[in-house]
Amino acid sequence: MPEWVAKLAVDKGATLAWKVMEKEIYASDVSDQQNRFLIRKQIAEDRIRPAMTGDEIAAANLKSSGDFTTSKRRRLSGGEGEIGERKEGREHGGLPVMVYTRYGWGCLLYLTRWDASKASVLKGGNYREFHRRSFLAAGDVVEMWAFRDGHGKLCFIIGNKIDLYISL
Repeated sequence: MPEWVAKLAVDKGATLAWKVMEKEIYASDVSDQQNRFLIRKQIAEDRIRPAMTGDEIAAANLKSSGDFTTSKRRRLSGGEGEIGERKEGREHGGLPVMVYTRYGWGCLLYLTRWDASKASVLKGGNYREFHRRSFLAAGDVVEMWAFRDGHGKLCFIIGNKIDLYISL
């Protein structure tokens, strides 16, 4: 575990932290129009969901794939709207989580899963500020870590992976 992760997690009262993923930052992760950090479906299911309570899973829309129906399936099975007609999506809401930069600045964001792609995202009104303070740029490789703070709340740390290669 990198020192910056261990220090921040301990400072927030954590006794355990686990690596969620490494990923290359996409242009959409740092776009002002998108305002979200994408987490692949399998990562959320394998590395985040097992550490969540039932209430957290429901709030983040991370119920198992058999527990919900996509909007397209609802339209095909006689739900409201014609096939191909797109209704305004539901309010995603999400599970409120604290997300910290590698430098220790944190903000409240929401973890949720989108129905159509099944991808999970961290989103919210503070995302632009998080992006600005984390110095993330398209093409960067970042690490995402998770822990529970001293109050038992799920938190994440996202920061650039820095590999130092020293040649002699």
